[in-house]
Amino acid sequence: MYIDNETRLDEMFFNASAFNQNLCAWKENFPYNDTSNIFVDSGCTFTTDPQSATKGPFCSDDCAPSQQPSIEPSYKPSLKPSYDPSSKPSLTPSSTQSSSKSAKSKAPKTNAIFTNLQVQEMKSG
Repeated sequence: MYIDNETRLDEMFFNASAFNQNLCAWKENFPYNDTSNIFVDSGCTFTTDPQSATKGPFCSDDCAPSQQPSIEPSYKPSLKPSYDPSSKPSLTPSSTQSSSKSAKSKAPKTNAIFTNLQVQEMKSG
């Protein structure tokens, strides 16, 4: 949303009881001096008017930076392959459940674990 100097946002979310979203993207261009009661009687976690000194709060978030970075990375890869469907169909049709039992007994057992990328490369390669 673009907010210019002429925009008045007084009581913009008044009685919007279901509204509770993070609007921190507004903090750099928000008309702090021309707004009052923007989140009053809304569903927002923070119903006070945003302040220019703190650049927040904006409804569901106080917009404050975190005090310190986390020690652990946010993303950890799984140890098991994904069971999500592939993006491409297989070249050969899948076997029926009754024939898959006999196929399983004849197939050699392996202890290989493949990543999703390796499985995709095998399918496309």
